[in-house]
Amino acid sequence: MKSIYTMLTAFGLVCLSACSGQITEPTEQVGNKPSQTIESQPRFTVEVTGSGPDLILIPGLASHPETFDTTVTQIEDRFTLHRVHVAGFAGAAPAGNAGEDDILFPLAKEIADYASTLENPPSVIGHSLGGLTAMIAALEHEDAFTSVMVIDVLPFFSVLIDPSATEESIAPTAAFLKTTLITQPDDIYKIRQREALDALTKSDEALEKSLQWSLETDRSIMAEAMHDVLTTDIRDQMASFPVPLMVLYARDEVIPNMERVEQQFLSGYAPVPDLNMVPIDGALHFVMYDQPKSYASALERFLVNMDVGSESAE
Repeated sequence: MKSIYTMLTAFGLVCLSACSGQITEPTEQVGNKPSQTIESQPRFTVEVTGSGPDLILIPGLASHPETFDTTVTQIEDRFTLHRVHVAGFAGAAPAGNAGEDDILFPLAKEIADYASTLENPPSVIGHSLGGLTAMIAALEHEDAFTSVMVIDVLPFFSVLIDPSATEESIAPTAAFLKTTLITQPDDIYKIRQREALDALTKSDEALEKSLQWSLETDRSIMAEAMHDVLTTDIRDQMASFPVPLMVLYARDEVIPNMERVEQQFLSGYAPVPDLNMVPIDGALHFVMYDQPKSYASALERFLVNMDVGSESAE
């Protein structure tokens, strides 16, 4: 049985002085659209590639935009993809997240603000913490997105620790984890990260990549973002979710208490008016690495709901 610390650390790795609005020159052109630009916001940068309707991609805590490499390969000929790199994560400069005691909600607002600058409201896909960020942005800024897909994240993560948890009751655990993560010696931190990540993917590639990303992440920013997620409960707002929502979740016999975990997903999202729940069998948390064909198929189903740019996945 993994310790509570290891379990929470595993969550953290999966679940999150730039000048606002500054855009670099495009590297090359495809038609009348740049094939790549980099835009900086205080709390994240965005790499823009492809051509077509806009789709924002948000990786999880301590993760790199490379999380969505297969997504980009699959659809960049049909969509303009905006890959978010959160400040302080996976080698990115801390920028506007440095020293902050609230990262999650300001990040969600900033992404919603970024979406409002696009010609038309985009759709958004978020993995883990990126998915929670996307849902918060959609709930608090109802016109930000046209549809949302989230990958292996709950409206309140802490029910996996304690089914009766509240934001208040989990606060001491969240504070303890935050302090532990910041103060842990580097050698122990590396060991714990590998142990945690080994339980989150069946892919050696994903394990090694995500481990490197975590080691390159600003630990104080990671700890604060993890604290924010542990103490954020949006379940009561799901009945008013303003746009279609697709939820991908991992389902595998090696996941501890899988039946209870699945029930938490089903009950947590049940109030959403326009909902599509999609289990990805045989996958752990990094579903795009563990079951790429199933993920690709689910992605195409999401694109159908966008009514643009979709095609049948093989």
